[in-house]
Amino acid sequence: MAAKKNYKGRSPNVQRYLDSCGRDIDISEMIAPNLAAGARLAAKNESQALDEKTARTYELRLITLEEFAKKNGDDAVLFGSNKRPFLAATLQTFMQVMGETKGKKIGTLRCRGLKPPVIRGYAAAFGYWFRTFGHTEQYSEAIITAEDGSQQVIPKGNPMSSPAVTQTMKQLVKRAKRPTAKDTRHGRVPYEPKKAPPFTIQQMLRMRAYCLNTIEGLRGLWLWTITLFSFALFLRGEEPLRLKVKNLRLPANFNSGEPITIPKRIEVKIPWSKADRKAKGVTLTLWSNPLCKELCPVRAIIAWLLVADIRSGYLFPRICKNNLTSLRNSARGVTTYRKTFVEMSKALFEKEFTTHSIRRSAARWAAHCGADDSTIKRAGRWKSSAFELYTQDARAEIIKEQHDGNVLFDHKLWMFKPLR
Repeated sequence: MAAKKNYKGRSPNVQRYLDSCGRDIDISEMIAPNLAAGARLAAKNESQALDEKTARTYELRLITLEEFAKKNGDDAVLFGSNKRPFLAATLQTFMQVMGETKGKKIGTLRCRGLKPPVIRGYAAAFGYWFRTFGHTEQYSEAIITAEDGSQQVIPKGNPMSSPAVTQTMKQLVKRAKRPTAKDTRHGRVPYEPKKAPPFTIQQMLRMRAYCLNTIEGLRGLWLWTITLFSFALFLRGEEPLRLKVKNLRLPANFNSGEPITIPKRIEVKIPWSKADRKAKGVTLTLWSNPLCKELCPVRAIIAWLLVADIRSGYLFPRICKNNLTSLRNSARGVTTYRKTFVEMSKALFEKEFTTHSIRRSAARWAAHCGADDSTIKRAGRWKSSAFELYTQDARAEIIKEQHDGNVLFDHKLWMFKPLR
């Protein structure tokens, strides 16, 4: 028989439940020790119904509530012959203290500002223990008046079902929703997914000049190549860092000798991605750009392979401290990549571009070149219609530019071609 874990701190209500084998009265002294131990284990397993770690987490959260209730004068007994649940007001105040903005005060209590997932975890723990202890009825309160005229509130049922607690939970865990037209008329700001603002082709040329002229050594070439490569293939921030040289497939007639011939396309296999959970993989075509050699991704990737002497391992590996060589079998962390890209955008532009700006800018550029939504969705491997937020903004910008006589000619520097 498995040994019973003895935790340093235990909830008195949980301990009482285990000692009484799940009954409302303690029967541990009425039966043989071995039988009592087996019955306690059965009650523990019945009350647990989940792994040991989660059960302990639920108990610690109950202990926190018990200590809070005791400090605030709520002497509830959740299990036993005279069991009584917590007052709904106690539970409501506790959840507000845990979930309201950090530093805010409710009376003399200072709020902790826990995030919505943690608040949901507390609610799950309390709901679990109330059901286990037999408080399954709809919550109600009865007022009893004593002989001296004093009144006492006697709660009954599950306080989690109280309307006050339910409404408090909705307010604490609600997520920001897109405002309706009515909300907008009442002053709410319309939904604009501009956490990652897009950039133009002209701004990419400024990025190229900064990477190759300002950032010394291989790091500048690494940053520019990965930016242009990600833009041409609509890659997410972490995807180029996972690619290896074996994921590239050059044409059969490619010649790496003197003189070097730049192929018209390179096949790139994406092994897996956020939208490809089963890792089936997808092959994309990296097209060359004959209109502007500075913005040719095929030319850039071949130059990177030759200059950095990348023959195997990761396609964009970690750069050594001497900034002259690379560690072929060591992948660069996505956090460092994002930080480097943001630093470059701050040095060049007023807007703070992120690595997701690359993907959004690619969708915007394709819309400027006249690609329809189905082609853009297939190129970017979107499963949902989230990309339409980017293309709609791009087409609205085209109308404004034509009206103002300030049309961007991105398509004259780089023409979009379907990737799949």
